[in-house]
Amino acid sequence: EIIEQFFEESSVDNEEILPVIVGGTMMYLQWLVHGRPDAMKPSQEAIEKASSVVTEYEKENDWKGAAEHASSLGPLFEERVLKLPGKDWYRLRRTLEVAYTVLHDEDKEEKIKQLYNGQRQGGLDDSDEYDVRCFFLCPDDRMAHTAVVDSRCEQMICGGLLKETATLHSSGQLPEGGQQARAIGYRQTLDYLKRDKFIENDGQSFSEYLNDFTTATRRYAKKQMQWFRRDDKFLFVPVVLGEDSSTRVDNVVNTIIELCTKPREEYDKEIEPMNDVKDKKTKLGDAETTRMTKSQKTRQLNEAQGKSMKFYQPKRHYIIEGSNEHKLILEEADECASLLRPDVV
Repeated sequence: EIIEQFFEESSVDNEEILPVIVGGTMMYLQWLVHGRPDAMKPSQEAIEKASSVVTEYEKENDWKGAAEHASSLGPLFEERVLKLPGKDWYRLRRTLEVAYTVLHDEDKEEKIKQLYNGQRQGGLDDSDEYDVRCFFLCPDDRMAHTAVVDSRCEQMICGGLLKETATLHSSGQLPEGGQQARAIGYRQTLDYLKRDKFIENDGQSFSEYLNDFTTATRRYAKKQMQWFRRDDKFLFVPVVLGEDSSTRVDNVVNTIIELCTKPREEYDKEIEPMNDVKDKKTKLGDAETTRMTKSQKTRQLNEAQGKSMKFYQPKRHYIIEGSNEHKLILEEADECASLLRPDVV
């Protein structure tokens, strides 16, 4: 729909315009590039029923009962439940939504055969109309990048994350258990502000909250890198963290412009999968490495650096214990907690 809208709006002008889509989570990028997934759209009735059923099980903390119920709906849904990573109530509810939709369909047997077959449809990479080129801006130093991730989590807290979360939740715009409240940052902040055994000016609880927040964010950054390394459609553009911001941005922009203006045949050589390079390996020592493109080298370096990440030592960047910033944040946290807790005045 985004691409169709672009061409409708630009059809008045004969100039060629390059549409650039930036950002998006891994799931949404996968939809855009590779197509919508193999799960059908659930009916409204199924959505409401699944929500009601899961809510009842969740109230009793009866994951086993909920999993058994979903598994009883058929072998395919049992298989989906077994693949869930722990007590993932959200994904269990999504499985039930699809199951309830299919099981009430007249052609349910045929619909079940089409579910979860691994095939996607409608992706831009399958279209003959568009020359799609995908890039992943990859940090050249994962240790340094992880420190940046930690510092940005602190910046978010300094920038008003506590107040934003409390205001949205108290106004009903961030309901507990909703998809938004599951997002990294909101989830940890809600747990912190609504924690048991509330104590004012509680530095220890804040430290635990900040550690939970930064850890979850680091893990997500790691998952992003793993996901993009598995997707051969994305070309890795190195981002040199040691450069100043202006130089870094200019170099990345110039690299992408150069890759976008190359003939498609040349671009395809740049994005050649790593397996193809390994298949061409010769007996010339490091010849394999020297033949690798910048994208391939960046992808390989990113994976190799993962081994050293177990030695990463997090540290505070802005909200340092004993500092005035730390004191102000604890005061703000107590104020925000009072909005969400009837026991705090």
